[in-house]
Amino acid sequence: MENNFKEKHSSFSFFAFWSAIFFITLIIFLLIFFWSEVSNGLDRFSTINYRNKNIASAINIVLDNPEPVVESVPEPVPVTPASTPTPVESTPEPISEPVSVPVSEPVPVAPAPEPPPPAPTPEPTPDEPPAPSSPEFIFGGGGGGGSSPPDSTAPNKPIITSPDDFSSAFSTTTITFEGTAEADSTVSNDFSDDTGVTTNGTWSLTISNLVEGSNTIAFYATDEAGNTAIYGTVVNFETDITAPTFDTFSILQCDNSLSTTSCLSGSETINISWTSSSTDIASYKVWKDGALQETLTETSTTLSISNGTSASVEVSVTDTSSNTSTSTAQTVNISTMPIVINEIAWAGTQSNATDEWIELYNRTSNAIDLSSVKVVASDGVP
Repeated sequence: MENNFKEKHSSFSFFAFWSAIFFITLIIFLLIFFWSEVSNGLDRFSTINYRNKNIASAINIVLDNPEPVVESVPEPVPVTPASTPTPVESTPEPISEPVSVPVSEPVPVAPAPEPPPPAPTPEPTPDEPPAPSSPEFIFGGGGGGGSSPPDSTAPNKPIITSPDDFSSAFSTTTITFEGTAEADSTVSNDFSDDTGVTTNGTWSLTISNLVEGSNTIAFYATDEAGNTAIYGTVVNFETDITAPTFDTFSILQCDNSLSTTSCLSGSETINISWTSSSTDIASYKVWKDGALQETLTETSTTLSISNGTSASVEVSVTDTSSNTSTSTAQTVNISTMPIVINEIAWAGTQSNATDEWIELYNRTSNAIDLSSVKVVASDGVP
């Protein structure tokens, strides 16, 4: 009988052991297969427990406050973990109209849930340095009304109004530039240290010692805050201070003068001519006694001078840069009858029949060279 009891006891232990293994395996399988439902149930239980705690806290707050609280607060929406996408239960619509509650029965108010902490800022990788932060300007101060932000805007480039034409060369090495710019700004240049201050929107700047030939100057404006325009106003121009030259200047009547000491002409019309090797000639001018008689581009002309008078004649030449030079002046004396026949002995004298002669009279104040004078009959014989 004892052996029979041991046999039965051993069979029962074997059956109990494998039954326990089976149930444990079944529970683990159910947990794994229905884990999402179990997790949702736990979340609901946590939400209910959290809501009960909030209600209890609200009841304590209301009991401590003698004034009735009238407010409708929607129930908080449970937040599910980000890793488990579960549907969000619909929350009841909040009551739009206030509900009056007696003092004896205050309505609990649930505190608003705390906002989630801000997302951490990602650290910059070694290959990508962090972007430079923009400067922040803080205006105002304690007890003050604030101050204007600092001026960091560069002014516009200055405008040049005079000279208004740079196509022709300047015949000077000193030029005064004028224009407009931002009020109270200072206009400078990259050629010299000279500056001009803008007054009432206008400025003036004189630059000296310009070089003859090509010149390039940039003008800049700097405001009171020290901001300088990045781009300047650039002007290109030529400077020509060399006057044109005369190669020849002559008066035909002076070249064939009756006098050896001065220019004596028996004609009231004189012929003048000139030449110049300069290539940039703009015009010629003919002058008599300092008065302009004619402006022309040819190299010869005629001039009238009254009988019995004298005049100083000269010619000036001007190039395209307005450089001017003047010829040497020549004084011309006009006398239409400088020599007259004062006496004549055409039939000889008592002493000699062949003693024929003519007496000439010089009506001018100049010595006359008779080597260029001929006496002819009006009919050519003799």
